[in-house]
Amino acid sequence: MAVSGDYAYLAADEAGLRVIDISDPASPTEVGYFDTGGYAAWGVAVSGGYAYLADHDAGLRVIDVSDPASPAEVGYYDTDGIALGVAVSGGYAYLADGYDGLRVIYVSDPASPMEVGYCDTYGRARGVAVSGGYAYLANDRAGLSVIDISDPASPTEVGSYDTDGYTLGIAVSGDYAYLADGDAGLRVIDVSDPASPMEVGYYDTDGIAEGVAVSGGYVYLADGYFFEIFDCSAALHMDDSPPDAMPTEYSIAKLYPNPFNPTLTVVVGLPEPAGLCIRVYNITGRQVAELVDGRRGAGYHGFVFNGSAMASGAYFVRASIPGQLEQVRKVILVK
Repeated sequence: MAVSGDYAYLAADEAGLRVIDISDPASPTEVGYFDTGGYAAWGVAVSGGYAYLADHDAGLRVIDVSDPASPAEVGYYDTDGIALGVAVSGGYAYLADGYDGLRVIYVSDPASPMEVGYCDTYGRARGVAVSGGYAYLANDRAGLSVIDISDPASPTEVGSYDTDGYTLGIAVSGDYAYLADGDAGLRVIDVSDPASPMEVGYYDTDGIAEGVAVSGGYVYLADGYFFEIFDCSAALHMDDSPPDAMPTEYSIAKLYPNPFNPTLTVVVGLPEPAGLCIRVYNITGRQVAELVDGRRGAGYHGFVFNGSAMASGAYFVRASIPGQLEQVRKVILVK
């Protein structure tokens, strides 16, 4: 599903594209539809008056939705695989094309889409999100794949994370990817270093997590027969006083909440790129967690410490940057 203005656009399986008027959220009404030529419409993205459908064995379909009551197909590109998910950014459509990985389709002329690049990943590409020069693939039993798309003609896999489940859906916000991971529920992956994604949180749901969206500090999960909402404001930095746009010094900018139970977010500010190490110690001085050890770009970066397996009491967060920062802050875990 995609939402644009007063309309929701549904990839409705064998029923193709359905257009729903949501101007009155209490009374959504179908106002238009288009029955595509594929076996089943699996994914949709909307940009610039067009809906882009991942249409299973029929590849990418481009639908003019400037008149939502009368959507009309204006172009298509039949990929070699099974199109299951789509994202659109900067004149390109990025298709999760099943066992054929990521396909990059040039759509600046919606009537004549053409493939300009591809990356054949390991696994079955089921969903895709695009953020900051990278495409993030929900790659079924192969988990998460991170693709550098700075050159759309030569997309290159730069990182991956093999989850416990099978990744069916993905959303990206800030430094985090949120995975709908099948029977393993919701997984939260830190992608601030795209070459080294790492899991920082999870919630093992009751159903089969198939789709995920992020908005306003909350994660919305389609979980089989269930619909679930998770508060991820810590990871999304949705506290009442967010940091400035760019830090002016190396520092631990925020620790919240403090006291905490069971998760604590550590926000570090870097005015320039630097090698950062953050470790957590208990009251005896024993290291109990390492949140990051690697290079990060300029800006604010958030890291989550999960104390669910720790005893209540005082802990110490130490942030180190050689020649720039050596800072220790005390936090309290209260259960």
